[in-house]
Amino acid sequence: MNPQMEPWPRRFDERLHIFAHGETFDVDAFLAASTLRPDYVWRRERPLTSGIELLIGDGRKIPPSEQEELAMAYLRAHQQELKALRCFPGVETLILGLVYICPVDATGIAVMPWSQLVRQADDLGIVPTYYVTIDGR
Repeated sequence: MNPQMEPWPRRFDERLHIFAHGETFDVDAFLAASTLRPDYVWRRERPLTSGIELLIGDGRKIPPSEQEELAMAYLRAHQQELKALRCFPGVETLILGLVYICPVDATGIAVMPWSQLVRQADDLGIVPTYYVTIDGR
């Protein structure tokens, strides 16, 4: 699989994924040392960040509870590689992006991941974050 460089993936915030980035993150050195194979890679000069995306699924098509189950399975299956990514020089941010599609007529919203997922991600130094999209906008 060849990681793409540009353009930025459509609806990046609706992709169930893990991404890592940082101003001094040398993605090529990471790729040479890791068995993880990102689906998207970007390289930018400082002060912008370089990083990788590990796509788990399409958040628009997968209900939140299934996203969390998929995420936990991914974290378990790649635990050692993700720990190495977290400790890799230059990685400043490591996020598990989950997706919630909110109906356009909703009057309010609060979304939190399962506590089991939060603990599992925290053990790996990953921050689980829900991206909320208001459907139809």
